[in-house]
Amino acid sequence: MKLATKLGTAFSLLFAVVLVVTAAMVYFTTQSAMARSVENHLDNVSNLIQRTVEISIDNNWDQIQKNLILSEEIVESDIVIDPATTIDLDAFDDYQLQSYPVTVNSIRFGTAFGETPDRVVNSLSAVLDAEVSLYRV
Repeated sequence: MKLATKLGTAFSLLFAVVLVVTAAMVYFTTQSAMARSVENHLDNVSNLIQRTVEISIDNNWDQIQKNLILSEEIVESDIVIDPATTIDLDAFDDYQLQSYPVTVNSIRFGTAFGETPDRVVNSLSAVLDAEVSLYRV
């Protein structure tokens, strides 16, 4: 074999090795950078979702308080949410199609003018334009 052929083969093999090593380094560096980027974006999205849910909870709590005040006006007596007395109910999750127990606080109120609880529920439902349920303990 001629020297030129040996040198050409040696340089070709060296070039191929360098090319493979460089490609591997670029692949692993890119994979690592993409993994960090995806993780950072997921963290940002999860923080955004968490803040959105917290704001939604705060807004809904304010709405509950407003509805409670309005309900007191309709019922013409104080309405008390009693966290000391809880009620165990069965809830159904429409998304996961599963039932599970839920514990909720009880609400106590006095009816005015001898109104029955059904009449109070119907009045609240009409004024609030929402479904209202009353559970007796």
